[in-house]
Amino acid sequence: MSQLNYEKGVRKPDAGYLMAVAEQGVDVAYLLTGQRLFDPNAIQHERSEPTLAARLQQERQRLNLSEAELARKAGQAKQVLQQFESGALVPDATALQQLHLAGVDIGYVLLSLRSHAPDADVQALLAHYGKATDAGRALVRGVAELAGRG
Repeated sequence: MSQLNYEKGVRKPDAGYLMAVAEQGVDVAYLLTGQRLFDPNAIQHERSEPTLAARLQQERQRLNLSEAELARKAGQAKQVLQQFESGALVPDATALQQLHLAGVDIGYVLLSLRSHAPDADVQALLAHYGKATDAGRALVRGVAELAGRG
């Protein structure tokens, strides 16, 4: 019943639920932001913190923001952010989305994964591929497969 409530927007999922569906292969960042953030190049963070709360604190420090600054950018009260970072309170989907919009890597906070943006050449190829016809896409895949063998 909870799943249906989440899908209808009646209830917002908490971080525990989001982490559970992520383990099943769901792109949680996409659910929260509408953008595909995970890619095949996503890697485990080299110094991942053991808890969601600690990873959130690490992200705030990576962004070089104080608790008050991140709270303001994410539309949260400073006390709420402190509770997130201490583990006393788990952010819900709305809070995670707001943190993402403030620059926090939610993929890392939830799953300890960093996603790497493709370089300019790959971005250009993807843009052209996205505009191609089905036949053009098939041709590009064939060429890429041949090039990968060489």
